[in-house]
Amino acid sequence: MMNILLAISTSGNSRNILCALEQCRSMENRMIVFTGGNGGKMMDLCDAVIVVPSGITQIVQEAHLTLEHILCGLVERFHFGVERFTSN
Repeated sequence: MMNILLAISTSGNSRNILCALEQCRSMENRMIVFTGGNGGKMMDLCDAVIVVPSGITQIVQEAHLTLEHILCGLVERFHFGVERFTSN
């Protein structure tokens, strides 16, 4: 089974998240990061980086929240099937 870490950092430079990414990499797991601005130090550490191109914290966090909901919906559809989400 493949493990995937979803990291979220408004600046891309959070020390705790950077440490978690290094640990994840040492365990050969996959990493996705949601960040803002220019992506910060996390740009080169992850398998996938989604950057909200803004330096305004509130805008970055609102966009991350939307992306999180979309990602969860996609995972649920993949895992449970699309028919679970259609109304009858």
